[in-house]
Amino acid sequence: MFGEGDSAGGGVMLRDLHCFFPGDLNSFTRKPLFVLVDSDNSSVFGNLAPIVFGNLAPMFGQPLVLLMSPQDSPHHFHEEHQRGNLFTLFLHCPLMGLCLVSSVCDVPMLLWEKCQALVDRFIAEASRLVSRSRNNDPAYIQFFSDDFLRLLTLRFTFCATVLRAHRAFKGGSQYPRCSPSLPEGEVLGHPALHSLVLEIATGLEVAHLFNDAHVDNSNTSAPQRHD
Repeated sequence: MFGEGDSAGGGVMLRDLHCFFPGDLNSFTRKPLFVLVDSDNSSVFGNLAPIVFGNLAPMFGQPLVLLMSPQDSPHHFHEEHQRGNLFTLFLHCPLMGLCLVSSVCDVPMLLWEKCQALVDRFIAEASRLVSRSRNNDPAYIQFFSDDFLRLLTLRFTFCATVLRAHRAFKGGSQYPRCSPSLPEGEVLGHPALHSLVLEIATGLEVAHLFNDAHVDNSNTSAPQRHD
């Protein structure tokens, strides 16, 4: 028996035995698998599927999608993080997530309904873009047949679009990531989606917190390994 911080024969520390590792999911990839990772170390799960001939290739050849949270946030959001994770909030209620990162605390009912209608337009447009993209990974198309997983994917897209447009969020570690990559420009970073986010921000009178023009940034996709 050895305590936390000690090791037996230079082996794994006891505290590591209680951690969840990407390899723990390998056996579940025998079937189609859709994973949400909300952690400050989420990016390590991006390498769950090995790279074969430059493409993601799940071990058992089944569809595999991972949606991963940002690993960091601007300093002034750290206190809010103690009340719950921003990524989970966006997946639960996208408009509430946008309000949180914009420090909007009180929204009249009529304005909320107007902004929610714009969120619904965003979801519909993002769904159209994903469905029509020629460069989309087949895994997304397969999971799109499930209403709940489709909604999670589209809300992830909303989260990524909002954070990439927000002036306070900078750098890849502050953006959510996905694996396989959603097509950059065709889905993520699409001007129509960026415009809808700006329209919502304008309605909430927080447009000054967002970039007027889309800033091309491909860091929302999981990093790829090069052997």
